[in-house]
Amino acid sequence: MRVSVFLCKRASLNWPPCVGLEIHAQICSRDKIFSTGPVGSHDPSPNSSLSLFDVAIPGTMPVINKDCVKAGVLTALALRSRINSRSYFDRKHYFYPDLPGGYQISQNRVPLAVGGYLSVYNNNNQLINVSIKQVQLEQDSGKIVFGEKTIEGHDTLLDYKRAGVGLMEIVTDPVLIDGSSAANFIRELRLLLKRIGTCDGNMADGSLRVDANVSVRETGSDGMGTRTEIKNISGIKFLKKAIDYEIWRHIQVLSKGGVVLPETMRYDERKNVTTPTRGKSSHQDYRFIEEHDLPALLIEREGLVDECRKILEEIPTDNVVESLSLKYGISLYDAQVLESEDWAIDLFEEVMTQCPQLPVKLVISWITSELYGLINDRDGMNVCVGNFMSLLILFNQNELTGPQAKKILRLMVKGDSRSPIDILHDIQTAHYSHTDIVDICETILTEHKEEVSEYISGNDRRRKLLFGFFMGEAMSLTGRDCDPKEIKGILLELLNNKM
Repeated sequence: MRVSVFLCKRASLNWPPCVGLEIHAQICSRDKIFSTGPVGSHDPSPNSSLSLFDVAIPGTMPVINKDCVKAGVLTALALRSRINSRSYFDRKHYFYPDLPGGYQISQNRVPLAVGGYLSVYNNNNQLINVSIKQVQLEQDSGKIVFGEKTIEGHDTLLDYKRAGVGLMEIVTDPVLIDGSSAANFIRELRLLLKRIGTCDGNMADGSLRVDANVSVRETGSDGMGTRTEIKNISGIKFLKKAIDYEIWRHIQVLSKGGVVLPETMRYDERKNVTTPTRGKSSHQDYRFIEEHDLPALLIEREGLVDECRKILEEIPTDNVVESLSLKYGISLYDAQVLESEDWAIDLFEEVMTQCPQLPVKLVISWITSELYGLINDRDGMNVCVGNFMSLLILFNQNELTGPQAKKILRLMVKGDSRSPIDILHDIQTAHYSHTDIVDICETILTEHKEEVSEYISGNDRRRKLLFGFFMGEAMSLTGRDCDPKEIKGILLELLNNKM
């Protein structure tokens, strides 16, 4: 289902939306946050990389990982948050199969940091500050895997491999107004986390997960409307679509006199709709209690704040779009287009660093015009960066024509890992004989008998259009490796013989 952006904006004039985000970012660390269980193990098998504490074996105790605390402090300072000199861990109780202990160690009473903001561009190219409510540390849960369907239903499998991995939960205030502003925030946050090295930002692998809280209220009313939460959104583009749909759904329900229920929603990517998964009470009772097995975090005493401030002095934490524009002299529009894909800015900066002799506009054009059109959103960037740089250098030195370079890029995207020179050699040695081209042209005319009949009986204008169609088919089948003049001559001869 498609939701008109224009209709959403028009409707939201009477029903202003409020959107807040909860981001769970997996911390880049060697060990898990409360155990010595390894993170990022090369063992792909499920339920590996576990310690006894990760699966809640009785008698095991949590031990705080200082590296995870340092990552949290570094992230909070980059977000201009205020670090609490003393913070505490709490037990958040809920029962779910992927949580072996029946509770999650989190921070409820006094989180690691509060306040702060992240600067992002809105749809009017204005730099706005999205305020942060808090940054807290917690442990990740396991993963539920749905297996093959049986007579009784689906096999449900449990993988505890990621149980106990350190998380930073970053919560924004409900100050975002639509899917675009939320998507811009996540793009900017993801790039910031990657720059400071606290999270790899890989949404496809679940390293960065986003839940969105959506509500609308009638213009002039006090307070906020009933909130729904969209969970487990798998990518930035789907985040935008899910929020825009949910805003539209709220407005449709309220404008017809209905009531929005406080529910947890799931976004269906194929249908572009949200559907409820479970009801949500206005105040869910997690029965928070103090985690008595962990002491308070005394950040100042450990000297982490000063240490992290020194690290940030050497890392740019300004708005990525603005810094790209200033650093490379590109327009805000070009920088925003680069930012729209997770992999594009990384590729652009690597190419410009390794090949500063390449014109900036050429690099941007080949990424945003050519690669964007070839790469599938789900597969992501799968082209060898070194080969891509070699391709641009050859093209810039006029050693490749535009059609040749584009064909080589298409093959690279399809998985060809050879160098552009090796691919070009095969393209140049692939040769169609005159007989081969005649056979191709005869096949085209045989498969399009109606068009041939129209060509024979049509006027000059109609014949010109149809001949262009035949030429296009022939060039497509030969991979544009034949001389267009030769193809044109053969087609004219074959068509004249039919008249």
